[in-house]
Amino acid sequence: VGACQQTPQATRVVLEFLVHQLLNIPLAHMLSGSSIDSMMDESTREAQAANDATRVLCLRLVRMTLEPWQSTSLLPIAEDFNKLDEMVPLIQDDLCLSLLMTGQAIWHFGNTNHANGGNAAHLVSPAVLTEICATFTFLWNCPSLR
Repeated sequence: VGACQQTPQATRVVLEFLVHQLLNIPLAHMLSGSSIDSMMDESTREAQAANDATRVLCLRLVRMTLEPWQSTSLLPIAEDFNKLDEMVPLIQDDLCLSLLMTGQAIWHFGNTNHANGGNAAHLVSPAVLTEICATFTFLWNCPSLR
């Protein structure tokens, strides 16, 4: 991630990798007809914990990768700002899509599970929710990325 602070090309490559990881992390398992809590076995819980840890790591690294772009005053030359324009679709489309998909899974499975008398708390860890909020906050507070 340190190389990303030096070149926009490295930033894009790292960001693409992280965003694609986020897009391909499995979401909560689709279970119908009964409480998700009663249907999840130990291996499923462990897999979900590993997926949550991967999401946390990827979201933290995304923010670290984008930190140099947080303020246009940090950009060494005007050409680098033009390179940012190449990354905006990746951020707006793929990164936001991954965050949206995670949110939809929380909403859908949380509602389904609650209706069946279960607890949706394990669908995504508080750490993942914290990182999602921090990522949205970062993007919102970064004028060059709006």
